Amino acid sequence: MSNEPFRVSAGYIEWAHGPGAESGYPMATELCNMPDNKRGQIEVPADRLDLVREIISVAELYVGGRRGDTDLQAARVISRARKYLTEASL
Repeated sequence: MSNEPFRVSAGYIEWAHGPGAESGYPMATELCNMPDNKRGQIEVPADRLDLVREIISVAELYVGGRRGDTDLQAARVISRARKYLTEASL
């Protein structure tokens, strides 16, 4: 298992998980409270695969909704997160 974190745009996390965080969902709140790095990304620690799965779960809500760029961004996040999970299990 790699020790590399899963990196995802802090803006995307705020957009996708912000409503859940405002409603008090613990994983959404945790993701939204992670500090961003110098590149505007949050870094989900390698030992928090549960949060990566949460990112996928929420992103799946936005795919296929004909929302244009946000639909495409969610699809990319899903693809990257699934690849990360596959590599983490090797």
